[in-house]
Amino acid sequence: MSRYCFRALLFGVAALAIAAAAVTAWSDPVPQFVLRWGSYGDGPGQFGAAADVAVAPDGNVYVVDGANARFEVFTADGSFLYLWSAANFSPNHLAIDHAGNVFGLSGEIAKFTATGQEILRWGGGGPGPGHFGFANSIAILPNDHVLVGDNDRPSLQEFTNSGEFVRDWAVPGTGLGQIDRGVLAMTAAPTGDVFVYDGGHRVQRFTSAGVYVSTWSFPVYYFASDAGFVFATDNTSVPVHVFTYDGQPLFTFGQSELSGISAIASAGDAIYVADGASSSIVKFTTSPVGVTPTTWSAVKLKYSGLHP
Repeated sequence: MSRYCFRALLFGVAALAIAAAAVTAWSDPVPQFVLRWGSYGDGPGQFGAAADVAVAPDGNVYVVDGANARFEVFTADGSFLYLWSAANFSPNHLAIDHAGNVFGLSGEIAKFTATGQEILRWGGGGPGPGHFGFANSIAILPNDHVLVGDNDRPSLQEFTNSGEFVRDWAVPGTGLGQIDRGVLAMTAAPTGDVFVYDGGHRVQRFTSAGVYVSTWSFPVYYFASDAGFVFATDNTSVPVHVFTYDGQPLFTFGQSELSGISAIASAGDAIYVADGASSSIVKFTTSPVGVTPTTWSAVKLKYSGLHP
């Protein structure tokens, strides 16, 4: 297996959490399968390798097709809209800001409009601020700054939306709030909470200002975040494990529908999983047809201690 393929598989992450209260049981419906789209190939709507997925503010679903070095865009129900690629750029991760701009990560960072017009690039390999050893994760902070994790060194670099270096959050070391060896996975929730899985094989939670909050243990294989719960897979890649922000395990889903998770994203009551093994995107919902709806938003509120 190539270095690229290995790392693309290894540094997946799925995270989504807002909870503060202790949770002892799960009584609401777990996410239910809705539909699957995509197949292996290089045609429109197909994937050579569905490496990452994100949901834009307008609800469209963006997928990085790593093997075909391109971005593909779909409606929320999987209808293909358009695709694009950029010269000398092979994305493996992406993030979308509040204005709908798309940030692709491939050793360097490329910023695009929602329809694929390239705006700027920055970064690349090398030492020092603004450069990376092996950048493997990218996220958008609430102020639209861009946060980039580096597998090859203990580094979490923050940039403005236009690519100007702000600071490196990381303090190297094995102590609480420090980054051990490198960032294996990283994600930022809309709440501003940032979750980092480092070389010490621990999940650490930080505020959007980089202040350490807590540590918990799970052998993260893929990891991402939204406002509500933390989703993660371990090295077996299936199923999806769901946690509170502080690592309290809640439930799992996707045992029957998924075979090799490479990315997860959510929006409202919908959860989208990039299933790399089947070259497809799988959609789940917490409000299945024919069942009295329990919205994902209501579930989040209930388990955050904010629900009556």
